[in-house]
Amino acid sequence: MPHEDTPPRTQVILLFTLMSAVTLVVLQPLFVSYFETTRAEQERAKVREVPAGGYDEYREEQHRRLRSGPMPIGKAIEELAREGREGPELVRPEPSEDPAPAEGWGFRPGEEAPPPPTPEPSR
Repeated sequence: MPHEDTPPRTQVILLFTLMSAVTLVVLQPLFVSYFETTRAEQERAKVREVPAGGYDEYREEQHRRLRSGPMPIGKAIEELAREGREGPELVRPEPSEDPAPAEGWGFRPGEEAPPPPTPEPSR
């Protein structure tokens, strides 16, 4: 049975391998540039050029409500500046007796919850 006895053409194989590697190295910056440009165009089209969708109207409505409430925001700011936080009863800071925030923020992994507060006896 006959078979092929010619030696492999290693020089041709190496030449094509080298040409392929050089071609890929030369074209890689072109590919990166193309995909970056395409990505930037898609981002601009999908994110930056999308209309606000009523955001301006929403902000104007909020500003209108701040100016036309029972105490307009300008008057409230002036009163707070004049009397300070200790002024009107409605905005005076007072310590809270509610232990729930302290309990909730106090939990840590592996730490037991504090015992619940004992209720005050009714009178």
